[in-house]
Formats: sequence, structure tokens, C-alpha cells
Amino acid sequence: MASIFLVQVGFSNNIGLSDDANRFKWTLYRSIGLSVMISMGIALLLSMRFSSPISKSVQNVSESANKIATGHLYTRLSEDHSILELKQLHESMNGMAHILEEQETTQKRSYRCNKP
Repeated sequence: MASIFLVQVGFSNNIGLSDDANRFKWTLYRSIGLSVMISMGIALLLSMRFSSPISKSVQNVSESANKIATGHLYTRLSEDHSILELKQLHESMNGMAHILEEQETTQKRSYRCNKP
């Protein structure tokens, strides 16, 4: 004859707990849930606060790159940035624009000199 055993994992509804214990259990669940929701809200606000300057800076780099690509080689980015990596990115973009500007000037001079 085969026997079937059922195993319940976790808390059963109210079995074996006094009314005070049940109230405590549900109060604890509500408190944990509320704490998680508040923590997630704070994390969302902080992430929006700290990601905004980075997003704006990346947008500025993208706009400047597009201007340089269309021939506006005098476009420069502000190198006054508090985040080291973004400051280095701005410096690199400005350096690239400067080199392209110099190359264009050199080409114009050589064209004028070689013009018949």
C-alpha cells in the first residue's frame, strides 16, 4: 500500500498562531513591503538626479560630433566637467576638432599655393 505525504513549505494561513502572532506577522509583511516600495522610490529619484548631468553631457557630445561632421570644425565643448571621464571625452572631442581644423587650413593653403 502506497502512502502519499504532502509537505507544506512556509507559513500556513493561521494554523497554530495566536491572534496576536497573526497580527504581528501581517504587520511585519506590510512593513517590509512598504519599506521595499519606499526604497525603490528613493533609488529611482536618486538615479534620475545623478544620471541627468551625464545624459546631458553625452547629448552635447553627440550634437557637437554632428556639427563637426557637417563641416563646423570650430565647434568646441566645455572642458569644465566634474566627472573625470566626461572631461576626458570633451578634451578628446576638442582635440579632434582642432586637428581637423588645422588639416583643413593646411589643405586650403596648399591649394592656394599650387593654384595656377
